[in-house]
Amino acid sequence: MKVLTNLFRASTNLVVVTCLSSIVANADEKQLKGQSTSSQVEPASVTPTGSAEPSADRAVSEVLITSSNLIGATVRNSQDEPVGEINKVFISSDRELVHAVVDCGGFLGLGTQRVAIPIAALRLEPAVDDGRSSWLTTTVDLSQAPALETTELLELLDPAWLSVNAKFFDVAMRLPENVELIDLNRLIDQEVYGVGGESLAYLRELVLTFNGRAHAPWIAILGYGGVLGVGREYVAIDFNEMSITPTAESTYRIVAKLDVNRLSGKQKVTPPQYPELRLQTVRRKIVE
Repeated sequence: MKVLTNLFRASTNLVVVTCLSSIVANADEKQLKGQSTSSQVEPASVTPTGSAEPSADRAVSEVLITSSNLIGATVRNSQDEPVGEINKVFISSDRELVHAVVDCGGFLGLGTQRVAIPIAALRLEPAVDDGRSSWLTTTVDLSQAPALETTELLELLDPAWLSVNAKFFDVAMRLPENVELIDLNRLIDQEVYGVGGESLAYLRELVLTFNGRAHAPWIAILGYGGVLGVGREYVAIDFNEMSITPTAESTYRIVAKLDVNRLSGKQKVTPPQYPELRLQTVRRKIVE
């Protein structure tokens, strides 16, 4: 009886996922107003960089994931076994996703090894039934990967170490000179200033794009207004509209190419799942 019950549940989940995929693929030009059905941005049909625009009846497999779901996401191996959890994500100052720092191995925090998986060596698998987040897969044995042994993760600034690490994961990894690494964790909840130096908003999170492999962060969610969180507005802007400068306090000063009036005119979005971003037309308008 238990086996039959599990088979029935699996069949039901498959039907639900199939129906949802059909709905998303045919929602291209419909206006969404405040829909709220999950705790993360759902898989969406968009055009991969450098490809022709898909026809209306052909969905391109590209997934949107928020930074809050990426950090803390499970990493699995090719046998679908959990092998680690993403602790940090680093991007370069020219807006490229670079490394995911993963804690793997050990037991109850003891004997844990920290490794840096190049983003190019990870694939995103969108979650369907776990209610938490998507997960990422790697085909290598992380226990054999070069370890990050310094607390400050200084290895990520060492060209020789990066070369060995890239060779282990079988990816090309070359950071141009004078490009700094930015800890994605430290960007979230930071104050955002306007072009005149005024406090404008705060950075709630970033929405990242995966098309099998990762693309750069591309949409920033800003929150502003309200009192103690009540009545706060949220807008989505192009991540490239912001400059990021390290400070002496190991944080970042974020300046948006906006003022109060321009900010209020940006695309309104609804946290935490941002259903408006499921529309390709909305996303294109944001990054134009």
